[in-house]
Amino acid sequence: MDDIVKAARELLGASAASVAIVDYDEEILEFLVATGPSAEHVVGLRVPLGQGIAGFVAASGQAL
Repeated sequence: MDDIVKAARELLGASAASVAIVDYDEEILEFLVATGPSAEHVVGLRVPLGQGIAGFVAASGQAL
């Protein structure tokens, strides 16, 4: 999955990219893979649904 995220980041010309999953039982968003300058701080990060931009998008389904 790391290679896919890196390829997507390069293709889109983004400075960073990540993949997270939603755990509805625990009501959290957990980042599984990240690439970019702060990737080591992102992987394993668990964000409550509704908190921050990523948590809001995961909870609401609205793209920002």
